[in-house]
Formats: sequence, C-alpha cells, structure tokens
Amino acid sequence: MSERADERAIRVRVARRPDFPCLERRLQEAALRRGVDYDLGRGKRVPIDMMTTPALLTAAQLRFMGRLAEAVNTMLRRMPTLYLADAAVREALPFPADEEALLRDCYRPGGPQALVTRIDLDMPNHAAGGRRRTVAFEPNGVSIGGIYYGGECARVIADVALDDGTRRGLRHLPDSCVGVTRLLRRHAAALGIGGPLHVAILEDRDWDAGITEMPRLATYLEAAGMTAALADPRELSLRRGRIALRGRPVDLIYRNMEARDLCDIEAEGAPLGALREAFRRDLVISGVAGDFDHKSVWEVLTSGATRHVVPPALRPLFARHHVAGRPRREHLPHALVIEVAGDAADDEVAAEGLAQRVEPYPRGLDVA
Repeated sequence: MSERADERAIRVRVARRPDFPCLERRLQEAALRRGVDYDLGRGKRVPIDMMTTPALLTAAQLRFMGRLAEAVNTMLRRMPTLYLADAAVREALPFPADEEALLRDCYRPGGPQALVTRIDLDMPNHAAGGRRRTVAFEPNGVSIGGIYYGGECARVIADVALDDGTRRGLRHLPDSCVGVTRLLRRHAAALGIGGPLHVAILEDRDWDAGITEMPRLATYLEAAGMTAALADPRELSLRRGRIALRGRPVDLIYRNMEARDLCDIEAEGAPLGALREAFRRDLVISGVAGDFDHKSVWEVLTSGATRHVVPPALRPLFARHHVAGRPRREHLPHALVIEVAGDAADDEVAAEGLAQRVEPYPRGLDVA
C-alpha cells in the first residue's frame, strides 16, 4: 500500500516540529479543556485519543460517503414499515420481545422519520492490488457519539498540531452540530411547528459514565436560538395535550438513548407514556427507525431474500457479488465490504463499478 503525497507531506512536516515529542500530551490537554473527553464514572474524565496528523479526504470520497450514507438512511427510514409488513425483514432483524412491543406501539406509518445517523467506515486513501477496499462496519441510528467530538477534534488538531503553512489548502468537514441544528429546524417545519424551538435532550439520569457531549450540544442549540434542556425520560409528561418537561412544553426531543434503555427503565416500574406519545407524534429524533441500526441491516440491503424491498434505484449500490448461506447468526457481526477498481492516483470514487458484499468480520477487532 502506498501513502498519498499530500498525507506524507503533512506527516513529515508535523514530525519535524521541535515540540513533536510533547505533541501528544498537548493534544490531550487541549482535549480535556475543550470537552473532547470521556467520563469513566465518578467524575473521572479522560481525553479522547487523537492522531497528531489529520486524515485527508478528497471531494470525490466525500461524495461517495454522502451517497452511501443517504442510501443507507433512505432504507433505515423505511425499515419500520418493511419490518411490520415483511416476514423476511423480520427474520433478518430480530428484536427482543419487549423492544419489538415498544417499537410497534410507538410507530405510526406515514409520518416523517427524522434520523441522526453515523456510519462507521474504514476507507483507506490508497489502493491495494489495484482496488480500494472500504468497510462499512455498522450504521448507528440513535445514541450517536461524535456530534460535537468530530468537529472539535478537527479544530483541536488544527490548532495544536498544524502550523499556518500546513493548514493552508485544508478545510474542515462540515460541523455535525450545524447539521443537527438544521435537521431539527427542517423537521419542526415539516410538522408545522413554528417559533423558537424548545428541545429536550434525553439521557438516563442514572448513567454516571460515557460520552460527555450532550451538554455541549445543548449549549450549541442555545446559541442557535433554541431552548435546550438535558432531561431524563421519566421527567416527561402530558400537559394539556402537549409533551412537557418539568411542566414546560417541549417541541422536539433528541434522544441519546436506545429502545433497549427505555425498555429497561419501564421494566423497573417507571412508565414512559409521554415519551411513547411523543414517538407517535414524530417528535423524537431519531425516530423509531433509528433502532433498526443492527449490523444485520446489511443482510436486508444485500440478500436475495429481501431484494424486493430495496428500490430499483438503490439495487446497483447494494448489489451482492458472492453467495453466502443463511441463517448466519453465528457469524455476526457483519460488515458491508465495498471494493472499487482503481489505483492510488485515481481519486474519483463513483457509484459505477462498486462490488459490494456482506461478509463475517472478526470479533474482538479494535477499530479506530
């Protein structure tokens, strides 16, 4: 495998900095100052590890990732309806009984399914054996980590590790906080909700460890002119026909909790009737569709048994190129493997020529 020239130039330039031996420590200190950290519990915060040099993406790679992500999101939005209507989809995407009951109760067909998603990709900037091999490990449709971290990591690396000359010609990826803000506004407009938005951000109050970015997201939404409050789902209620948080009306709910988390709360005896009603009114982001983010969703998108549920326009993207037996529960998790013909100098990653397949991926693999 060969390193791209622009990547090599930045790596060499950073390595020649006189302060390079202490660069990792400076990145960690900046991460803690700027909220790029993880809570291990009892208030112990650790910085999220960052590379000392940025990963570079071409405009063509961004277009490819955008097309792949929107194709997957299109199918995720349709999954609840497909799940209810098609036995083959249900067989490929099994849910525990309590989660299935929750999803069936909360879903109302025909409404807009707003999604905040992340697809975990391994996409090298170089070719091996004349082909590029991109691995999509899984879609994430709810409890998304990285909304604040992604943009702030890029800014930390740029500020700490790159000098003015190195930064020249590079652009940050779009800030995900901006994307979430726009999505909230678009979804509110689609539902006919006007005026300054009142947003509740759901997390379980009993959690004492995990990602720390929800308060940062709330601060960002406040700066954008919304009212944003961190909330526990137990604090929601119905008040004069409206969803309310601690007695005050709420327009939209962003959830950092999966269906599994909600079922666990109800199993402990705390009813979540107001949240269930918010789901039915399509006020929750991500909607019910977000919980169909199983790794085995790749099976639905590529298997001959479910080919009929994939729109013809998307079938070339998800075309299957090898035969695999089913059922394959013992091989989970799966990864969607995408191979594109071309050498290291070929930056145009087009939809044509994609050879994709689902294959078992080794357990215990750490992916960064």
